[in-house]
Amino acid sequence: MDEQLKKLRVSDIKAGRRHRKDFGDLKSLALSIKEEGLLQPIGVTSDMKLVFGERRLRAVRDVLKRKTILGRIVDVSSIVAGEWTENEIRKDFSPSERVSIAKAIEKAMPERRGKSQNVDGFNGRTDDIAAKRSGFGNRQTYRQAKKVLANGSSNLILAMDQGRVSISAAALLADADVDEQNAVLELDEKAILKAAKEVRQRQTAHRNGQQKAAERRARANSNGRKLWKITDNQRVVKGDLLLADPPYWISKEPWEPKDLEAFTRDWCGRWPHCGADFIAIFWSQAKLIDGRTWFDESLEGYSFQQILVWHANNNWGPKSRSRFKESWEPIFLYRKRGTKRTILSKGKMWGGELHNLDCHVAPVPEGNYTGQDLKQHPCQKPVSVMRWLINALTEPGEKVVSPFCGVAPCGIAAVQLGRKYLGIEKYAKYRKIAEARISAYGKE
Repeated sequence: MDEQLKKLRVSDIKAGRRHRKDFGDLKSLALSIKEEGLLQPIGVTSDMKLVFGERRLRAVRDVLKRKTILGRIVDVSSIVAGEWTENEIRKDFSPSERVSIAKAIEKAMPERRGKSQNVDGFNGRTDDIAAKRSGFGNRQTYRQAKKVLANGSSNLILAMDQGRVSISAAALLADADVDEQNAVLELDEKAILKAAKEVRQRQTAHRNGQQKAAERRARANSNGRKLWKITDNQRVVKGDLLLADPPYWISKEPWEPKDLEAFTRDWCGRWPHCGADFIAIFWSQAKLIDGRTWFDESLEGYSFQQILVWHANNNWGPKSRSRFKESWEPIFLYRKRGTKRTILSKGKMWGGELHNLDCHVAPVPEGNYTGQDLKQHPCQKPVSVMRWLINALTEPGEKVVSPFCGVAPCGIAAVQLGRKYLGIEKYAKYRKIAEARISAYGKE
């Protein structure tokens, strides 16, 4: 074996047929080579056949576009033997070691935590860039590993480093006390995963219970409800925006009407008397055509304006394997005939008050029901989609009326935006929850 390092022309090196197919993040490797140099040279046979170091060769040749690379001539029994020895008889960094590396990378980076930036060709937040450069791939895995190091027992950290427990499962177990962590690690792999999920469910239930208790305290301490009211009185009242999320046959709850058409035509026949400039109605894809017909014929004095889209996250699972996922629902918008009301009124700007994705689509992650969006009703909509609609269709001080308010995400949004609000809900259980939620989160 020739131990002397030589500059080899990359064009002369013959990689041949290799067993490694996934070369990972060559961009990160190229950056490391550029900054620190080639810490480990490649190995070739005397006739320039590559033995080991294909990732390094590709990073130098394809990313850095260099003509030469440091290498040495090696004498092996076969190319396969050399490739296996280089890639298998070694030890990769453990997750806890990668955490240490990532923290050091973060510390050395410009102080812009939580904000997107560009560092050496890597785009993203500080922790995201550190995660990728240290081998985690994304900041979620990096955060999970940090959580294990912060809260995990020494046995749990060791199990994660040895690969006996995945980083995600270890992060769930880190929420348990030390004795429970150690006891779970005595189980088999399947039982450990089950125990980790149970810990997560228990923690979620505890956290949700605390949040609901805080909402109830806010309801008990609320006073002077001048901006909002929740009632079961079905009479039509005056308002500037009618925001309706009626039953439309997507659940099996007791409030779903047996005759959807008759039910829809009934409330649509009564509520135009509220005098609102706009009526916005959440609806379903399945009854899209029927709904348009019923609304057109029943909303006397109103004209169809357009269909908006409530778009949920693509993680929303399919309800049927026979068709595409229904990851969006239509919002019918009707305008009162003769009204001069504009949507983009003076002083408003699309993207200037809520988010920069305004395009007649209200994008909301369906699965993120936490905080003010904690799921407490089977058909609950997120507060953000209600804010988007109320901001566009009303002005501060005007009144929003919702005849099917549920737990009142529309009420929270209305009060946050400085509008008056009346929510109508048939069930006492949901009225109490709605009052608690608006008391807790309905602050301008």
